[in-house]
Amino acid sequence: MGNDEPHPDADVVRPRRHGITHVLVAVLVLCLAAASVLAWRLTSASTTHQRAGAAQAGGPAKNPSRRTPAGGSTAPGTQAPPATQAPPATQTPVTQPATVSTTTSQGPLRVVEIGDSLGVDLGDAMENTWPPSSVQLTMAARGDTGLTNSAYYDWPDALAGLLASTRPQVVIVLLGANDLQSMVTGSAVLSDGTPAWNAAYAARVTAIISESVRAGAHVLWIGEPAMENTFLDAGMTRIDGIAQGVVARHPGDAAYLSANSVLAPNGSFTFDVSGPTGQQVQVRTPDGVHLMPVGADLLAAAAAEVLATTWDMHVTVP
Repeated sequence: MGNDEPHPDADVVRPRRHGITHVLVAVLVLCLAAASVLAWRLTSASTTHQRAGAAQAGGPAKNPSRRTPAGGSTAPGTQAPPATQAPPATQTPVTQPATVSTTTSQGPLRVVEIGDSLGVDLGDAMENTWPPSSVQLTMAARGDTGLTNSAYYDWPDALAGLLASTRPQVVIVLLGANDLQSMVTGSAVLSDGTPAWNAAYAARVTAIISESVRAGAHVLWIGEPAMENTFLDAGMTRIDGIAQGVVARHPGDAAYLSANSVLAPNGSFTFDVSGPTGQQVQVRTPDGVHLMPVGADLLAAAAAEVLATTWDMHVTVP
């Protein structure tokens, strides 16, 4: 062979550079794979240790990738952990029954008294004998007034203001002595004593009672006492009968007190009656109409008794 021909063993004795490179790459890959396996094992061991510690502490392992929705339930397909939170503030457990007070102080009994001049006599007696500690009295009676002549004085209108301002529990009425006169209703003039007049008068009594009841008050209607004048006496008997009939149609809300039970116990007019100790006392004035202070005091005491027996409203009367 000549010098220019390659030696048959040349490839065997000369190092193969590309083969060494492949070996180095393979070694490097194996090292990286081994490092990855080691890192994975270390991470797995750390996670297992954390979960074991959480289990020993009594609570589930925290997983930040799983959040409980605001509504309180866990994500779909997961089981909610045991409820360990305290109940909301609005559901505070009650360990003892609540103590409720059943007694309240309502203060003095609120009373409004309306009427004519005999009502003034009665109102004066109530002011003198019904102590303010037990009664808050508004005495609004006016002389010369009644239910027939509303142009002179409109009692339903006046009462509306009293009911709104004083909020009474009881309205006491003594009216009728000035009512034996014609009555105007709309365009009609009704003569005293006729059936139409009687019906219209009953309607006005009803208005007083209904207005008071709507305002939350009971009504004590006191009939006019017997009069010395026979004509006036007959008229008072008729008017008292009308009022008593209207009161009977309002059971529980209204009561009727006959003044004659105190001032004319025999059913006919008298100046003197037997007093509390048995002695004769003058209860009517010389005009044969109005009340002496003693008579008014006796009527006020009778009214207090009706309040107590009918509605359990007690007035301390000396």
